[in-house]
Amino acid sequence: MAVKAQSSDTLLGNKYVRPVLTIIVPCYNEQEVLHETAEKLSGTLLRLISEQIIDEKSTLLFVDDGSSDNTLSILRQFANQDKRIHYISFSRNFGKEAAMLAGLQTAQGEYIIILDADG
Repeated sequence: MAVKAQSSDTLLGNKYVRPVLTIIVPCYNEQEVLHETAEKLSGTLLRLISEQIIDEKSTLLFVDDGSSDNTLSILRQFANQDKRIHYISFSRNFGKEAAMLAGLQTAQGEYIIILDADG
């Protein structure tokens, strides 16, 4: 059976491979918006996977920048419920740039997007 290539596919040997996407979301005291953000981003990720635009190994990577609210516990809950959601947790607040850098150093895939948790 022939595989039809899409514009996002990469030719690897004699087969086409869909790109892996990581969406990085730095977080600092975001408990009020995390549920909505994760729901929207997970839905988008699943749609792109089901439409075969991105690989099923694509993920959401939240980076908790030392939050003092319930952000970390919410991220743990998300990660336990969805294998596509991962998180990094800092022991204290290092700033958004450090959170983005940690996300970029951890992210895998051909495409990486950084988005604010509060949209």
